[in-house]
Amino acid sequence: MLKIIRSYLKLLFLTICYGTIFSQSFAQDKPKIQQQGLYDNLIDEKCVARPRVDMLPPPGLPVDKMVYCNDQLVASVSAEKLAAIDEGEDFKAKLMDTYANSRVYNLNTKRMRCEDKTTNLAKIKWENALAYPCKLSNGGWPHLVVLLPREDKLYIAEGAPSLLPTLISAVYPKRKEEPTKSTYTESLQEIFGGPVPLASSKDLKNFDKILADARTANTQGRYQDSESLFRKALDLQTKLLNEKDISIAETLMDLALNVSNQGRDEEALALFRRADPIIQVSPNDSDRARFASYQGYHEANSKRYDKALQFSSGAVGSWRKIAAGPSVDFSSLFGESSDADPRAAEKGELALALNLQANMALRLEQNELAQAAASEALQILNDTAGLPRWWKADILLTLGKIASAQGRLSAAEKFLNTALAERGISTGDGPHLLPIRFALAKAYTSEAMHTSSIITYRQIFKKIKSFPVGTKVNIKKEDILPFAASIVQHAKTIKDDREKQGLFNEAFDAFQLLRPSVVEDTISKASARLAINDPDLAKLLEDIQNAERERDAANVELSYESSLPDDQRSKLIEDQLTLRKKTAFLQLQKLNKEINTRFPNYATLTAPKPLNTVDFRNRIGATEGAVSFIVGESKSFIQLIRRDGIFIGEIKEGEESLNESVQALRSALELKAGTINEFDSPLSYSLYNRLFAPVKDKLLDLNHLIIIPSGPLASLPFSLLIEKDPKNEGYEKASWMVNRMAFSYSPSLKTFYSQRTAEKNSTPTKKLFALANPLLTGEKVQKKNSEKGLSALATSCRQAGPASSDLIRSLAPLPDTESEVKNVKNSLGKTEESEIQIYTRKEANEENLRKVQLKDYRVLYFATHGLLPGELKCQAEPGLVLTPPKKAESRNNDGLLEASEIASLKLNADLVVLSACNTAGSGGKFGGDALSGLAEAFFYAGAKSLVVSHWQVPSKATASLMSKMFEELGAELELGASLAMRKAQTALISKKETSHPFFWAAFVVVGDGIADSWLPIPRGEKLAKNAK
Repeated sequence: MLKIIRSYLKLLFLTICYGTIFSQSFAQDKPKIQQQGLYDNLIDEKCVARPRVDMLPPPGLPVDKMVYCNDQLVASVSAEKLAAIDEGEDFKAKLMDTYANSRVYNLNTKRMRCEDKTTNLAKIKWENALAYPCKLSNGGWPHLVVLLPREDKLYIAEGAPSLLPTLISAVYPKRKEEPTKSTYTESLQEIFGGPVPLASSKDLKNFDKILADARTANTQGRYQDSESLFRKALDLQTKLLNEKDISIAETLMDLALNVSNQGRDEEALALFRRADPIIQVSPNDSDRARFASYQGYHEANSKRYDKALQFSSGAVGSWRKIAAGPSVDFSSLFGESSDADPRAAEKGELALALNLQANMALRLEQNELAQAAASEALQILNDTAGLPRWWKADILLTLGKIASAQGRLSAAEKFLNTALAERGISTGDGPHLLPIRFALAKAYTSEAMHTSSIITYRQIFKKIKSFPVGTKVNIKKEDILPFAASIVQHAKTIKDDREKQGLFNEAFDAFQLLRPSVVEDTISKASARLAINDPDLAKLLEDIQNAERERDAANVELSYESSLPDDQRSKLIEDQLTLRKKTAFLQLQKLNKEINTRFPNYATLTAPKPLNTVDFRNRIGATEGAVSFIVGESKSFIQLIRRDGIFIGEIKEGEESLNESVQALRSALELKAGTINEFDSPLSYSLYNRLFAPVKDKLLDLNHLIIIPSGPLASLPFSLLIEKDPKNEGYEKASWMVNRMAFSYSPSLKTFYSQRTAEKNSTPTKKLFALANPLLTGEKVQKKNSEKGLSALATSCRQAGPASSDLIRSLAPLPDTESEVKNVKNSLGKTEESEIQIYTRKEANEENLRKVQLKDYRVLYFATHGLLPGELKCQAEPGLVLTPPKKAESRNNDGLLEASEIASLKLNADLVVLSACNTAGSGGKFGGDALSGLAEAFFYAGAKSLVVSHWQVPSKATASLMSKMFEELGAELELGASLAMRKAQTALISKKETSHPFFWAAFVVVGDGIADSWLPIPRGEKLAKNAK
């Protein structure tokens, strides 16, 4: 994922230049120091001035003053000599010229953007004083620079607008009759040309910290944390600034790219659209150039590389013009010459735009353009003083990839190893070095140097294991695919089976590092919800978050300090920052250990421990197998785990091709104009061969397959694949995979293993709890229109608030599901009324759900719409639709039971049925991964297995399938859901009128699905007791 690169520029020029040199220097001021009482500011905060004690003023000038309100450093006052005014000389021009040549002018130019106009303060009876209306570069807050002449000195005061009376009182003596608040407010309106927000010192300090933490989190790859902070920053800005303020657009851009980094394409585009009209009317060309760069990064994240190249090329052209324009002389704080290039920021942006252009050209196999752009970017960084040293590593990484694509392995090695060294020196070791290491391993794979690639990957995995507990590592499937390729190719050269199995075991470990982003996002939101419900856990997580931010902030500042020339570096500062970083690191270790000890279930959900291959295989029966997939852009891999070994093979096609096949098969499984289309049996047979060809001979003696799907395969019921050439025979005679084996599905291998090893709880005392036919008032419309309603609900950006009751209510009603649950009730055999609880229509709501002791029921049945989006937006989650209230006041009763709410329930059900769900998605994006995320939530809550439909099936067919499944399960559910489902499906296949997969293939079992009597080792029993 691409990061918000401009963060480094802002951190460099604003946080470091201003923050460490300015704020930290004076943060040491103590209340004991002599201080001057000042007027309260316009929001009634108590303010004082203290002398700046760390630096002597020039001869003949008073000590600078630092202004504090409510003990927060908020402003400064400095003095310059004011030459005598010659007769006829313009007094106003004299003041402005003195300020332009002052010690603080250059610092202010870096920190804020001021208008050329000034306003004299005659309205508050200081006719000779002038004020500049400004905006802080960091956040866009309104800011004042006030020029206050007194005798032979010009006092320069700067601070927030609310400080106008406070700043004046720091220089001029108090008067008997001071202007009223309303007069000061009118004066501010005159200065700024309209109303101006009055932010408190706390607001400003909070905003600065929020924005700095957001950018630091982003540069460290902690995108969810960063997104949350950017949203807080945006909330503050929208409350206090004009909605069309350019600073709001800047935060929208930062937020959009952060959302993009998490793979949420449509939401990022919506945020860019909000920023666009503000950007287009900006007077600064740099805003539009930066906007083009950001859009380029987003298009790259979304794999639209041609569009990304267009945006990046446009940004390069714009930044080239800006960087060549007239420069501003940014000298040092004290008026001395500086080694920094006055156009460093603009040239840095040009280098970053060139680097993006190079990467996109490389993706599109335009290697000459890529080489030229990356080389120019490197030259700019080498020639421009004042830019972060570690940026060079990013350019060297690009050059390494280009060299690899050109077949120049030795050059690639040199570039990438230099990049590692540069980045390591600047920022230390950590997850941010992984992209460079992965690129080196991939370069070896590309040159068929598979042994070198495997060795490099081993070093990477060892490095990952060495990271502190709780370290967030962002690994993409593209990082692991070259390793799988080298493993498969190298295995072909090995004759010894034990050696080959050792190699495949390494791949097994690597495959575990991946989890689909939608699943990851769902688990993250579920874990956040759990924290809200437990104050002790919430406090621990807050402490961890603060420690992470402190560690990362210290790391960024240390990186900057380390990148300075030797004669400018301070060992004292570096030692202090190193100590800060180490202290935060030790605190993180302590807190994460406490989480694991006090909240082990939470730790397992959010950061499950790696599986041991031997342990896993011993939990699989002799006729069982677990299959997982990594689906890449151009190739994919299958992994089959049996009790007697692991087997890995290459699938010679990628996500787009597999998605087309799944789309084509699914198209025949949905009603169109009330009819069922012919199922493409040849395509089903073809897809079976393409997916399983590498391990086909290892499937022959298996009768239960556990599928760990991902990508488009997560929305494919594997039972409808055909093992033998259908040869135009009827559906009832086809060799469906389900004829020979039962299927279970699991979100991950770790989830499956945890279910096999979990201790068995006591059996619930009641039979069935069901919710069906929620009260929805939308028309019973065609599928296409129904999907629009679900899509609108799935993509609504409601943040932390409840879902829209009107939006939920507008969904199509499901009247047939009422009879469906009654049939299920009858299928359970003779039961007492006290053992059954069914809620329908108005009563099928969240309030009733929460009143019931759900852990007392063996079967939970939800016959309702499932919200399973292909892409989660804002705070959206997968969930189930219930009857909404007239107006939702909270998420606890809004008619949408989301994954985070499900995870916080207390369940002990052997089986949860989710009927009427549909994993088909709009825009080619299936919701199968969202289904996996929803399943994780149910499992965490205590469910053993789920039965879920991939598309909505008519009530009669559903009733037949469910009745048969529960009949096979038996009154005590002793058979196991997977085998019972297989028997029910084959019964329908055997009848010509229900043999079309539309009638029987929709439902799948998610979870273990096998009865205890079938397990090779009883649940909860330690492996050591059974090991040979």
